[in-house]
Amino acid sequence: MTRNARRLTALCALAVACSAAAPAAVLAAADARTMNTVRRSAQPFTASVPCADDYYILRQLTLRSEGRNEQPRELPDLPNANRGLFIGASTSLTTMTAGYVSIYEKARAALEHLADSGVLPAPWLDTMVTPEQQTGMFYDAGGAEYWLSYPYYSVDTLGFVTITMFTLRGQQARTAWTLTLDSRTGQVVSLWLSAEAPFGEVEWTDGEQAVPERADPLPTPDKDALLAWANELGLETLGDWTEPGGSYSNALYSPNGRALLTAASHPYTADGGTYWYLSMAVTPETDLP
Repeated sequence: MTRNARRLTALCALAVACSAAAPAAVLAAADARTMNTVRRSAQPFTASVPCADDYYILRQLTLRSEGRNEQPRELPDLPNANRGLFIGASTSLTTMTAGYVSIYEKARAALEHLADSGVLPAPWLDTMVTPEQQTGMFYDAGGAEYWLSYPYYSVDTLGFVTITMFTLRGQQARTAWTLTLDSRTGQVVSLWLSAEAPFGEVEWTDGEQAVPERADPLPTPDKDALLAWANELGLETLGDWTEPGGSYSNALYSPNGRALLTAASHPYTADGGTYWYLSMAVTPETDLP
């Protein structure tokens, strides 16, 4: 190879190297300018406010509530569909499905978890009627038999499962306890427990029966218990749980989530006996401020 050819080859290699390096140099210069440039936004940054649609369980409960009210939510994200379909779950013994012991164990585990989490007072867990305590059989008007030694359950089309334990009082099947939970998460969204306990004598005032006070009242979940429940439901980040006041003596409300947590405990009389019940529920609520 002649000297001129070698020189030409070297110049070509140098040109190729410079061409390859040029884009990197241009990008590096652009990055330097960008890093050293401060751009101010016309609008100050504001954090997004959480709402009900940000939480799975509140979306499910809202759909369930709208379905019950026969006003299903529009579904604009689904092509060729503008209405949801909701079919509720039956809560009648004669139309529910026998669940046997395995269903009781799931219900028991859910309530034990609430007790361990500070939501459900432990004395209420101790009042939970078990399959071993139930030996009666209920006969409906058509003569069909229903064993009451295990719970019954039903499922709606949103996946909420209602589990109920019935008890025989006289010839009637009454609810001993019931709870509803989301089948996907296992989160309890409502419960109702009934307990028999020592009461004083029934008193009569102006011809009306007065429910006596329980000798050792079972505790009602307080504000801390309701906050613990919000945490179990994954709703603590709503961050605005307050007492709504008004007719709600024991409740917490989130304006951001439009969600209401309630707990109530009262005595009642039925079938010639006096009992005590605990009711807890989380519901979508749009009428509160």
